[in-house]
Amino acid sequence: MTRKAEPSGGGDLPRGWRWVALGEVCEINPRRPGEFVRGDEEETSFVPMEAVDARRGKVDRLRSRSYAEVKKGYTYFADGDVLFAKITPCMQNGKHFVAEGLIGGVGFASTEFHVLRHGDAIHAKWVHFYLTQPAILRKATYYFTGSAGQRRVPGSFLKGLKIPLPPIVEQAKILEILENEMGAVEKARRAALDRVEAARALDSAFLREALEFGDEKLPPGWRWRALGEVCLEDRRGIDGASSEAAELPYLSLENVESMSGKIVMEHNSNSRGISNCFRFGSDHILYGKLRPYLNKVALPNFHGRCTTELIPLLPKQNIHREFLALLLRQPKTVDWVMREKTGSRMPRANMKRLMKLEFPLPPLAEQKQIAAALNAKMAIAKQTHAAAEAELEAIEALPGALLRRAFRATP
Repeated sequence: MTRKAEPSGGGDLPRGWRWVALGEVCEINPRRPGEFVRGDEEETSFVPMEAVDARRGKVDRLRSRSYAEVKKGYTYFADGDVLFAKITPCMQNGKHFVAEGLIGGVGFASTEFHVLRHGDAIHAKWVHFYLTQPAILRKATYYFTGSAGQRRVPGSFLKGLKIPLPPIVEQAKILEILENEMGAVEKARRAALDRVEAARALDSAFLREALEFGDEKLPPGWRWRALGEVCLEDRRGIDGASSEAAELPYLSLENVESMSGKIVMEHNSNSRGISNCFRFGSDHILYGKLRPYLNKVALPNFHGRCTTELIPLLPKQNIHREFLALLLRQPKTVDWVMREKTGSRMPRANMKRLMKLEFPLPPLAEQKQIAAALNAKMAIAKQTHAAAEAELEAIEALPGALLRRAFRATP
């Protein structure tokens, strides 16, 4: 049967529903009851912000601390309360949950949570789901208070927020359907994530299959060669402040995509004032030595200058540039370099070690054939990955759509 909508101050709602302020049906930030007393050594539940799984609205790791550690300076809450993160970006990332399974039915959390204690007219999960709608979270940002680095949603926003309220029995029915739908979406999301990861791994799989031999006997005409035997480091510098440099596009590490090596340039990339640069041309391979696990290996088709974190490599005679770039992108190369990297927070490739890396080298004609075949496969892998990402993006938009449908209207 189709429901007839009836007007309300916040928008049209189904018959029997009404708009109420959240403060009418929930106590916002209730005080700890005076009769609540525990021994200092007694264990109690503690929920740090990082323990909240934003996607599921649940606490992943419910920790315990002594009452003495948490009785001052932490937020008190009880089973069934809704906790809403008030600090950005945690609030926007959905760090909100319904408390359950607490030791003795009570717990403590960061003071960066608001606590909402629902009354008899409303389910905790009805409150939780309503507050996690993207539109509500965006609305909350307009009420932020505090300095730029410590902006928070005030409790007054929650107290005055209008929420659609159906009869309690109808809430339960809608919540049952909604939770089943959300569970199905999460299952689909995990499957889509697996497809994204599988598609992302295709490039590495293709490279291993074509280029890694281990102890196997090499095909006729192939030889083991060290990287330093087939290319040179071409570290010819150019003064970034010179008039000559002003005519050349500047390439930074940020301009090179991981794994694919795609170069993404801005319209105005002739930045001056970069004192240390390397020259490069369309005959070079650019190898990213900073954070080599990012696997940035580019094949420029123009002349320019680049950061000294990109090392121009010049292939020698009878070495196909695209084949050599594929060798540099293979997982074996990344593993080899990461074993003797320099630095911890910002690791860099040891170029002397890199030049000692040995790999099987076929004759020039086969290098070209292998490179062409691999590039064709990797183009298909890229399309597969893009399709998987698009599917995942569509699935991740579903919870918001389901919530909008469940609540019928937004004030």
